[in-house]
This record gives sequence, C-alpha cells and structure tokens, in this order.
Amino acid sequence: ALLFWLPYYLNKSLNYSEELSGYMSTWLEVGGVIGAFFVGWLSDRFVGHRLIVATPCILFVSVFLCAFVFLAPYGIYCTSVFLGFLGFVLFGADCLLSMSLAQDLGTIENLGRIIGVVNGMGCTGAVLQGFVVSVIASAAGWEKVFYFLVTLSFLGFLCLIYPTVQSFKRRKAVHLNLAVEN
Repeated sequence: ALLFWLPYYLNKSLNYSEELSGYMSTWLEVGGVIGAFFVGWLSDRFVGHRLIVATPCILFVSVFLCAFVFLAPYGIYCTSVFLGFLGFVLFGADCLLSMSLAQDLGTIENLGRIIGVVNGMGCTGAVLQGFVVSVIASAAGWEKVFYFLVTLSFLGFLCLIYPTVQSFKRRKAVHLNLAVEN
C-alpha cells in the first residue's frame, strides 16, 4: 500500500509538489535496500531461527508508521528520515518472511507449496490494498489509513510472538546441547 499510495499521500495531505512527492517517496525504498541487506546479513547468524530477527522488524514497522503519522507534518527532513527507517524494517522483514523464512519452514517435499502460499498472501494484499486504502482514506482520512496499517502490522507482530518464542527455545536448546557435548 505504501509503495502505491505514498506519493499521492505526500502530495494531497502534506501539500508537497508532485515532483517532491515522487522524490520523497523514494526514501522508503532507499531505506528498504539498506534494510534488506542488513537484516538479511543479521538473519544469517540465526539460520533456522530467522523469526528472532523478523519479529522485532514487524514491531518496528508499527512504531515507525506511528512516528511517521505524527512527525511527517514537521517537514521534509522528518518525512525522509522516518520513511527511510520504515523502509529499512519493512523491506528487511518482507525479505525474510517471503523468502528465507519460507525456506526455513519447508522441507524439500513441500518448499514450493510454502513459498506459493506466502507469495499468494502477498499478492492478495496487493490486490486488496487499492480498494481498502481508497475506501478508508475517503471515509475517514489519511491518518486512519496509517492507523489501519499500524494495526495490521501489530497484529502480524502478535501472530509471530509464539513461533518466535518457540524458535528461541529451540535455538537455546541446540546451544545447550552443543555446550554439553563439548
């Protein structure tokens, strides 16, 4: 939703020119490129337990979306910084959830199915976002769109807590077994 609607939001709600709105929206992607590399690098330290990295990223998506709503009206510097931070955690988590984590969860027999389900859910979101965002923005305003996105990302975070705790326990057990064997 952000990639598609962000320039429009910056133009209509924050009164940026069309040109500046286009340039400013790229900060989301600049942060995303850096975040995808960094979060991917960090997750390589937790192979098989990448949720330990992805789950906090999803929480920070909610945090940076809230911060963006409150601080973006204070100027282009606040807007660009928080869009960069938001892109960092959003793209980082997306890369993990849609690629590496799917591989961690799957086996050779079901890997294609798992990746298909993950990508199918992403495509469903892409199809629905245009309608949902336009309805919410028209009925309640752009601030409510961001609160809706905050709510969805926080719900995603809540859904990931239990599997993350289980992954952390498995990782700890493996390290304890290695320590005992040595």
